[in-house]
Amino acid sequence: MFDFWEEAKASLQTFVRVLPGVEPFGLRPAMKARLVNLIVGLTILLAAGWAGPGARGAPVGTLERATQMYRAGNFLEAAALARRPGTAAGLTLAARATLAQGAYRSNPGECEELFKQAEGLARRAMGMDPKNGEAVRMLVIALGYIARRTSPLSAFFQGYAGKARKLIDHAMELDPRSPWGYSLLGAWHTEIVHNAGAGLAAGLYDASASSARDNYEKAVAGAPENPVIHFEYAKALVTLDMAKQKAKIRHLLSLAGKHAPRDAVETLIAAKARRAIIVLDGGKVEALLKLLYAGERPDGK
Repeated sequence: MFDFWEEAKASLQTFVRVLPGVEPFGLRPAMKARLVNLIVGLTILLAAGWAGPGARGAPVGTLERATQMYRAGNFLEAAALARRPGTAAGLTLAARATLAQGAYRSNPGECEELFKQAEGLARRAMGMDPKNGEAVRMLVIALGYIARRTSPLSAFFQGYAGKARKLIDHAMELDPRSPWGYSLLGAWHTEIVHNAGAGLAAGLYDASASSARDNYEKAVAGAPENPVIHFEYAKALVTLDMAKQKAKIRHLLSLAGKHAPRDAVETLIAAKARRAIIVLDGGKVEALLKLLYAGERPDGK
């Protein structure tokens, strides 16, 4: 079978080798044929490069390589590479990778700085592309992590709850079908109730445990095989009412642990979910909270 790639290479080598012998007023017929093959081969090569990483021999773009690094769990390298193009998409990916490093791969002394870096990256992405719903969600997650590491009173005076809610609403306007919007809204209700108590949560923010559960149910319905959403829902129920929701929590953790992971984050979540089931069955509430919220809350509670 004729291979343009090999022919192009051979043509170029031959052309360079015999160039001194080319006739003054034109190429020999054999050289003309090989030169045509060279041009055709190089044209296909360029076309394949534009077609994307799926094309034979196509160069993989910067964001594609960064995405591969992220999926492999090389979060810091992925973030550094994704920042290079200076695009909204690249900065959004960099924010996601930085959040993953802070949440899953860093020690307590490092994660806060990483969450702040992710916040800055997400804000830059939003500044370049205000309609980038993914960037908005990354900003919400970054602010959520930062707020969890401050005292409830400090978080209240800094207005994290109000800022996060506006951003979540904006993200859902941009991408109303995304299950992540419902997951974030469920987390928002959970954190408000956890920190303020049911009465203040309802009076100040119109937040409630039932709204948290309703939004997580919508998220699960929209992404029934996503281990991260199952895991986050389980975390919320542990925070809100572990005693009454133990069976549901175990079911959600089981789902999070059994789905085939598609990237490093899902692999880490699945492993954590399986460990959480063991701790849950042992009835160790404090240990379970520390496991689930490791790196997110200073006291793990």
